[in-house]
Amino acid sequence: MKKLIAIFTLLTSSSVMSFAQAEQSAEAQQPDTSKHAPFYQPRYKPEELAERQTKMYEKRLTLNKKQYQKVYETELDYWQQYQKIRINISEPDPVQLNQLITDRNEGIKNVLTPEQLKKFEASLPIPAHKAPTANLPPPPPAQK
Repeated sequence: MKKLIAIFTLLTSSSVMSFAQAEQSAEAQQPDTSKHAPFYQPRYKPEELAERQTKMYEKRLTLNKKQYQKVYETELDYWQQYQKIRINISEPDPVQLNQLITDRNEGIKNVLTPEQLKKFEASLPIPAHKAPTANLPPPPPAQK
């Protein structure tokens, strides 16, 4: 019985030690992000994001080659600026981000035909200050 307990204890302690070593080696392999690390680390390059968005617009709006190229350039500029802002600032200024989005949308609108423009504007989210309020319940009564 003592041999069985000794073997069990030996196996348990060896498994605990191997787990601790594996955890230490995993920590050692991770880069030190405490020094000079950006607040935001993008998953995709601006080129990939611009390509993805432009293909989506091409599908929805049936862009020709010239329009595709202009929309791609606008999207690329947007994503490069967006990532610069996000990398350097932990909480970007909402006004700055809204201006960036507005500039991107205006750049896209400039290359679209009237029919495409209608489709594009219909796909944009409604800003909160322009959202209809007719179907909203009344605000709760003020508490005293």
